[in-house]
Amino acid sequence: MDRCQCAPALIEEWLRQPRHANLIFRVAVRAVEAWLLGHRSAVAAFLGIAERLVPRDVDGLRDPKGALIRLATRSRYRHRREAIVPRRGSTARIGPDCNNCLSEFVTQHWNADEAARCSPSLERALRRFQGFRPVWRPPSE
Repeated sequence: MDRCQCAPALIEEWLRQPRHANLIFRVAVRAVEAWLLGHRSAVAAFLGIAERLVPRDVDGLRDPKGALIRLATRSRYRHRREAIVPRRGSTARIGPDCNNCLSEFVTQHWNADEAARCSPSLERALRRFQGFRPVWRPPSE
């Protein structure tokens, strides 16, 4: 929701046709990076920074991506810092290997349940996923 005031309006803008009953479409409050930052201890360990530097109110961040990149500038791991932080003089918003680096973080270190403790929006999304019961309809003839 980094460019929109409310999730229902954003969903309506993106999905212009009626939604299938089995589609669950959730929106991170500002950006998915807020959900990543929610697992504060894992972010701190992954970047090699003090956990106290990782924000607690991740859903309240105006720019979660920027917050994550600023934290990465303090990383004691050069390869992660160089992957996530844009190069000096670059017009890029993220570093050259940011997505791969964050994919590694998500698959090997991040825990959604832990992150949901700092992110009410993620907690709501997880609840919705856990309560999901698919609708089975026979194929149309």
